[in-house]
Amino acid sequence: AVVSTQSGHYGREGELTKQGAHTAGGKSKKDRVDDAVSAFFYEEGIPFSKIETRAFMKMINAVKSSGPTYVLPNRKRLSGSLLDDSYSVMQTTLAKFQDKSV
Repeated sequence: AVVSTQSGHYGREGELTKQGAHTAGGKSKKDRVDDAVSAFFYEEGIPFSKIETRAFMKMINAVKSSGPTYVLPNRKRLSGSLLDDSYSVMQTTLAKFQDKSV
């Protein structure tokens, strides 16, 4: 169990941890997240510049704000309803620009 206090969180080993503080495994929570993000970029061959894009930051902020119960969409939903929704939004946006140019 984890006990939260104003000065941090006490984990299973009874060690006080906070952002930047090291856990029993030797790495801070931030370091573990950084490792996971960097591994995703390396393993998937994503250009490093993509980490600075508006779209990437929007995604990261949305995931951070959703809380620990958030579950990523599977590839079927990603390629289905979510893609359809995104396409509809883009079509609506394009139509507004086309109407203004006439």
